[in-house]
Amino acid sequence: MESQSDSNSGNSQTTEAIDKLKSEQPGLIPYAEIVGVWVWVTPPSKPEQEVRDWLKANGYRWNHKRRTWQNPCGYRRPGSPKSTAELKWQFGAQSIRDLETEAA
Repeated sequence: MESQSDSNSGNSQTTEAIDKLKSEQPGLIPYAEIVGVWVWVTPPSKPEQEVRDWLKANGYRWNHKRRTWQNPCGYRRPGSPKSTAELKWQFGAQSIRDLETEAA
């Protein structure tokens, strides 16, 4: 089994989730980041119902504690008592917008 700390580029489900987000919900890209192999989307306000329905249909679940939509991209694990900052430090976090800039 692939560990969450593995490079996100090695997780095809992460890549697929990012590609789908870019093509179908580009307005969410400024609020999206990769944490480990998971994709987190943290918009500044509650998205419209249509957007929430899309997130749910595409594997994202609302994490009330962290106030973000999370897609585990095939890697499930139990909830963590760690803070959001601790998880981002432990698994690494990178904005999808920054990834696009690096690729350009």
